[in-house]
Amino acid sequence: MSSACGPHPKNRLPLMLNRIKEVAAASRRRLLRSTPSDGRRAFMTTLGHVNPIVAVETRDAPIHTFLGHIIDNPSIYNIIFCLCPAITLVRLLQTCSRVRAAVMDYMSYNFSVDRLLSRYFSHPITFRYIQARSATIISGSTALQFFDRTFYPESDLDLYIPMAWRERLGCYLLNEGYTFSPSPKQHPTFHIAVSDREVLSSRGRYGHLKAIAGVFNFTKLTALGQLRIQMMVAVRSTLEVILNYHSTCVMNLITFDKAYCLYPRATLEDRTSLICTSRDDEVIERVYDRYRERGWTMVTSYEQVEPLTLPSLQVGLPRSIEGGYTWVITLPCDFYNLILPVTPRSTPLTSDPVSASSWTLVENNEAGPHMKFGNITHPQLFYAYVLSTTRVMRLPAMRLLMEMASRANFHPPRQFSVENHQYVDERFIQLYREFLNIILP
Repeated sequence: MSSACGPHPKNRLPLMLNRIKEVAAASRRRLLRSTPSDGRRAFMTTLGHVNPIVAVETRDAPIHTFLGHIIDNPSIYNIIFCLCPAITLVRLLQTCSRVRAAVMDYMSYNFSVDRLLSRYFSHPITFRYIQARSATIISGSTALQFFDRTFYPESDLDLYIPMAWRERLGCYLLNEGYTFSPSPKQHPTFHIAVSDREVLSSRGRYGHLKAIAGVFNFTKLTALGQLRIQMMVAVRSTLEVILNYHSTCVMNLITFDKAYCLYPRATLEDRTSLICTSRDDEVIERVYDRYRERGWTMVTSYEQVEPLTLPSLQVGLPRSIEGGYTWVITLPCDFYNLILPVTPRSTPLTSDPVSASSWTLVENNEAGPHMKFGNITHPQLFYAYVLSTTRVMRLPAMRLLMEMASRANFHPPRQFSVENHQYVDERFIQLYREFLNIILP
């Protein structure tokens, strides 16, 4: 019995099941009609049609080739997923439980930071603990290889570390069997070189590198050849160094608990890198040529970016590092409860300081495309933080700091002692991240 509003609810189920059977049969016919040259397009199209009906099981519905024979076979789906762009993997995660489980299984191996670090350290988990303790981040070509699922045999491991932890990380590398390889201007002994006055008093101009106080090279000879680690000491925030990179394809970083690709669509989908520096010399041209050889198109203005990609750059708009335009991969981390605070009176961090960061990509006629941001420091903050210079982003951070200082009855002591100081970085990170999640997409 029907009414003006359509079939009675009890009679809708048979109609839905019949419609599901029709869609499944049509999808199967399209797959069988596809030619070898059009196989991948048919595969993606068919998958898109079948996904919405996977949650409903029927006895008479035909078994789809992908769901029935491929998705439960790791040897097959690993080959397929290796050919999929990153954005396709993200979309597959949002389809159904069986496909999601297969993609997660593939990603657990191919996006494993422990596997990435095993080339350099015999116990990657120990390094990751040191990384968490010192707010060290991995970036450069290593982070790009991680997201792009590629391998550059000639590449180094680039580590970026706050000034206060430089000696401790260097000592850890020496204990791991690495040898300090000083530059011509550095003292041959690491403990002396790392305490050089030029490093401690640097204003952030180390050769052609911005926001870096010093670079320390470590090498190790193994059966696989010579390994090289570059430890770059940041003057303020480690993220400030990353945002001063030459172009967007290398603006990726790995913390102890998350991996961030700041411009995933341009970098991984379109293979386009927007140049964000006004430098014009032979050194930077060689850098551009290296990334051109690796498959990226280097562009100097927004007009050269694909129209569909341009909105993802969010030109002129504040960006949050954990916002919707960043690809964030959460890494397995089982040592949260072992992370020590920076001082006995402080609270241990549960996330890296870069997780509370924002910036704005802008362009003008003189400087061209570049990142606009500022650094926030405070006596109650152990680390420096990168924040967009727009009023709507900066003022709440300052008010938050003043409120936290007043609640703690904070007064800068005449005789300052780091060991007895109470830092509020953990509270600031959590509150400012909540603010960023609300105000930014």
